[in-house]
Amino acid sequence: MSTVKHENVNQFVGVCTVAPNVSILMLFANKSCLRDVLQNDSIKINSDFLHSFVLDVASVCTDFFLSFVLVIS
Repeated sequence: MSTVKHENVNQFVGVCTVAPNVSILMLFANKSCLRDVLQNDSIKINSDFLHSFVLDVASVCTDFFLSFVLVIS
């Protein structure tokens, strides 16, 4: 993940797994956030794209959770 570099991808810096400060460190995104884009009525997003996007997010969340569980186990 830290090797992905693109102007449209928020750069991953690192992760802290020491409780209680478990966190992910990303570079500051100086443009609008994803919520702003999704809630902007002037940006048209069709249902197929939105469906695919939601599945991708769910997949990433699942992968992240499983990798975290495997590290703890």
